[in-house]
Amino acid sequence: MNISPDISVIMPVYNGEEYLAEAIDSILAQTFSNFEFIIIDDASTDRTPSILRKYAEMDSRVRIITNEINKKIAASLNYGIVVARSPLVARMDADDWSHPERLEKQFTFMQANPDVGICGTWLEVYETGDVWEWPCADERIRVHMLFNSPIAHPTVMMRRNILMNAGCYALDMPPAEDYDLWEKLSRLDVTFANIPEVLLRYRWYPQKDRSAYRDAQIRRADGVRLHLIQRLGLEPDERERVVHSILSRSREPKCLDDVWSVMQWVKRLLAANAEKKVYAHPVLRENLRTLQRGLVRRLLWCRWRTCCQKYMPGWLQRSYLWAKALIRSH
Repeated sequence: MNISPDISVIMPVYNGEEYLAEAIDSILAQTFSNFEFIIIDDASTDRTPSILRKYAEMDSRVRIITNEINKKIAASLNYGIVVARSPLVARMDADDWSHPERLEKQFTFMQANPDVGICGTWLEVYETGDVWEWPCADERIRVHMLFNSPIAHPTVMMRRNILMNAGCYALDMPPAEDYDLWEKLSRLDVTFANIPEVLLRYRWYPQKDRSAYRDAQIRRADGVRLHLIQRLGLEPDERERVVHSILSRSREPKCLDDVWSVMQWVKRLLAANAEKKVYAHPVLRENLRTLQRGLVRRLLWCRWRTCCQKYMPGWLQRSYLWAKALIRSH
């Protein structure tokens, strides 16, 4: 390995034995080879340490860091960024898979666009085959950020000096530490971009009950959204925060009154931005129209789903969900 790698790939892992080898193999098989692979073992208690030792012995690019106690993702990532030896830092998760040309394409993009500080890509969901697409241009990414995270965290490549200057990840923000970081960097005039190509496969675990994780993520994300709303000069009350979360698709509408409230909130957002000029106004207006068009459809879907859960037998519900997943995967 060269003394100065071009990229530092950082991957935290905690008890990730099931998919760990697949994730590591996908990085070691990259067409771009001049990188270091920093893997932070966050005090795993399964076979993770032995798997990591095997790879460190096989490939000198692999650097293993072991936390004596479980420090969680934000602290692990921050330490990885501190010890990284490259000006470019790429993220990886221990249960995902990177396309063989991912690092090469992102490195080439970052070299050709020195103004870009944060670069993500599109991804494909393992379980369903769905492709998750994000806006690619900086002004569209910033508008999207007002409602949800505009960059897929495990796909990202970032300039290390920008992260160091911003203080890296907040320790109290998981599981929305990435969204919080993007918001913080947007205040520093960092330029964002997404490559419009699927360069990572992401595990979503739809079969698992992740409601507690999801609720925690929504709470943290609502805090980030509040900061972004406040930059428009607005101070939303509790009801308006919920309405903005419904508009952002983080919560589902329950009744027509929710739809009406969203329509009124959209008018306030547009009026505030027309005055403050925080976001590209035509892009914001277009984005809001798209979100509104889907609102009534989401309300009808939620009503239908509630009826099914109430009246449809359990075995029929399971058969329907299985058939839906099968159709989407093909």
